[in-house]
Amino acid sequence: MKKKFLFGPVKSRRLGISLGVDCVPAKSCNLNCVYCECGAADNFFLQAQMFFPVSDIEKELADYLDQKPMLDYITFSGAGEPLLYAGLGELAGLIKKKYPEYKIALLTNGVLFSFNYNFSSLSVFDLIIPSFDAASEDVFRIVNRPGPGITAQALLDGLIALRKNFTGKIWLEIFFIKGINDSNDEVKKLAAAAEKINPEKVQINSLDRPGAEKWAVPPALERLQEINHIIPRSEIITRQAGAFLKNPEIKKNIADFLSRRPVTAADLSVLSGQEKHTVQKQLDELQAQGRIKSSKTTAGIFYISINNKNKQQSWNS
Repeated sequence: MKKKFLFGPVKSRRLGISLGVDCVPAKSCNLNCVYCECGAADNFFLQAQMFFPVSDIEKELADYLDQKPMLDYITFSGAGEPLLYAGLGELAGLIKKKYPEYKIALLTNGVLFSFNYNFSSLSVFDLIIPSFDAASEDVFRIVNRPGPGITAQALLDGLIALRKNFTGKIWLEIFFIKGINDSNDEVKKLAAAAEKINPEKVQINSLDRPGAEKWAVPPALERLQEINHIIPRSEIITRQAGAFLKNPEIKKNIADFLSRRPVTAADLSVLSGQEKHTVQKQLDELQAQGRIKSSKTTAGIFYISINNKNKQQSWNS
């Protein structure tokens, strides 16, 4: 059965074996980050929406989790901002009640935390990984390209409030772009902000796949190491190919994964457990069918699904 809301499991560089839950329409967000591997946002929302019935996602999860798979985390992430799903807390609660053996994680930009968020709805999460990429307003507007009324200070205040109201673990992610938010001045401001948020650790990240803007490139590793020494409790996240658990429906898995993020043939070889020439054959067939496209970068040739015509960007309240 084709999965609409689930993807993976993948062997995550941070979370081990992780089953992804994607509960918002693709490219639905309240930021339009230049580094987003899902591409530029198409649908902008300032408030959470009930995009899909909770029961629909719960059923798909139950069909999979009733098989008792080996998982380290069930992770709410995907090709949009998970906090925009109005049923997030309810759904996570149902998972924790029925499948208490699994830990639940949330990857988020944290924007809605600054809008009188009901933090009690997150009480069942074991781990939240929010992003905070710029402490200066001008840098924030360049890197994250926020919607109306969203500021770096408001985002910081929301993350501080999260720490005060959430008893689980918080790992703060900072995504660095060369020449934009990696100056000594900005890094020191980010370090000060991180101290106020007080996460268990700070994860220094950078591009290893094509982002929304071609000019967005990662700093040199030497620069990331320098930043690592400036920001307390930080670690550099290095690229490690993820891994799909082996599944005979390789083409379906590849098409499903590419609908969410770009990846190379070499990565997909690990993801599927198949030889690289087998994966390449499937990619060639999908490309011949007009279902995917390739993009050559300095990091390799990445493949991504071809979406329907991009929708005109507009803000939805």
